[in-house]
Amino acid sequence: MCAVELIRRPKNMNTFQNNNRSQELEDRLIRQKRRYGIAYGVVVGLAFTVAVWGWDGYMLSQAHGFLPWTKFTLGGSACALAGGLAGWVTSRLERWLFTLSAWLAAGFFFAWLIVSVPLQIAPQVSVWFEPQLAQALELGGAEHLPMRVAADSLWTVPFILLAGGFQNLLVESAIFAANSVGNVAPFLAGALIVSICGTVADNFNNEPLRSAMLAMDRTVQFVLDSRDVNADPAASRKNHAGSLRGIKDQITQDRAMTITGYSSDLGEVRIAIQFETLLADCTVIYNQPIICKPAQGSD
Repeated sequence: MCAVELIRRPKNMNTFQNNNRSQELEDRLIRQKRRYGIAYGVVVGLAFTVAVWGWDGYMLSQAHGFLPWTKFTLGGSACALAGGLAGWVTSRLERWLFTLSAWLAAGFFFAWLIVSVPLQIAPQVSVWFEPQLAQALELGGAEHLPMRVAADSLWTVPFILLAGGFQNLLVESAIFAANSVGNVAPFLAGALIVSICGTVADNFNNEPLRSAMLAMDRTVQFVLDSRDVNADPAASRKNHAGSLRGIKDQITQDRAMTITGYSSDLGEVRIAIQFETLLADCTVIYNQPIICKPAQGSD
């Protein structure tokens, strides 16, 4: 009997050790999936941010925009957090209902950010940093924002759901990949999906505001370049130099521009321009500068 126990004991010990190893491997895999899940969500959020506000920030930085990277910074932080949370929920619970709910919420949140960041949040942040802009700030059309959010949701939410629905498959592919390319490629696939809808969102919300800023900046630069020369009348009309007639002696190369108002369809945009000694209030209609005048209360 004792001999039998001595024979069986090593087998039991081996079984116990094997079970421990299996449990350790399983726990390690679970932890890795959760880390990869969070990372996947963050990558999706950041890729969406780059597509929506990356080019916009760069162009505004070249056009004397005031705090040109505000939208990118604020939107990127919010999208990365929301994406990371959705990725964590998906990898933590691994149930289709939770995956659907998490990424659906992220999709609607992204759609809200697309509208609110450029039309409400960024202008308010500009005022926090430059209180003088408050006298020119007049954000109208707020009653149309829910409609714009709903319209953005029509294409944003499906793309975000698609990226989220593939998360577990892509994460597992990355974990078990044989090389670094295989580790990264699944993340790039998710990033590509959301980049498509991000580009559409940029054209729908940012482009009208950005184009108005660029047009106004070109007009100011044309007037500055033509100050000491006889400008061609046709070129002056083409560049809408007449819009600066009332303040042409006060415009300077050193300037900062920010959006302070807009119509519901973004066809009419108001821009505040801070020159060295003047805060100007300018109106641009469908990318054509119309008039600039000293802002109310400006010295």
